[in-house]
Amino acid sequence: MVFLYIVLMKYLNTYDKLFEAHWKDDLIKSDKLSFHRKDSIEEVFYELMDNGYLVRISQELYDDEFNYPGKKIDFLSDNKKLYEGYKIAFNNNSTHVTDIDKIIENKEEEIIILKRLKDMGFVMRVVMSSHPTISLYHKDDIISKNLFIVTDKDFSFFKKFRGNLIEAEEKLTKIFGKIAYVLKLQNGNLIMRLDPHSGDDYTLDQLYKFTKKVLINDVFVVDKIISLRRSTEPDALEISIR
Repeated sequence: MVFLYIVLMKYLNTYDKLFEAHWKDDLIKSDKLSFHRKDSIEEVFYELMDNGYLVRISQELYDDEFNYPGKKIDFLSDNKKLYEGYKIAFNNNSTHVTDIDKIIENKEEEIIILKRLKDMGFVMRVVMSSHPTISLYHKDDIISKNLFIVTDKDFSFFKKFRGNLIEAEEKLTKIFGKIAYVLKLQNGNLIMRLDPHSGDDYTLDQLYKFTKKVLINDVFVVDKIISLRRSTEPDALEISIR
């Protein structure tokens, strides 16, 4: 039994790492993001390209601190924003190390490029080494959480929660706090309602499905209920212990 548990946990950990590594790439490759600033960024580097520089621009997803995103589910409970970003790698092996005038000209052009990118409104992180890189994003290019917060695939291997209602309240708030709020009823049960101000277009049916995938069925009961007098159809979820 212990062996099976170890194997299962190892499998889940492996899945988590694989999932964390690939969802970002899948989103970048999809047609859901535009990365519409790539051409204008490339134009800024034309002068260096003419001077023999090799310039490579890759599309990335960054948070405010230029960290790569982790698991999708983490962004339900985090206040982090995610941006369409770019990573620019450039180097020049064509200029001779003794051609000082050309080296100075190139360095001056690099400074001009940084100033132009800054004037264009980009937030940047610059690493100047033998292989310089510029990571950047524009604060207007926030990625909608609708594109990556929750899908059935995200929950297919999600570790279900087994515990009491107090712990469930904390768990559900952490996971779904961006799209719904969790309250405790007088009878001790929990009620979940979609947050109308979240800016996301989730339905109660989706929230019901997501919640059922998080909670263990033989421990918790999840019901759709009418909680508001003005409602004629279910508008919330009630979570109780079996």
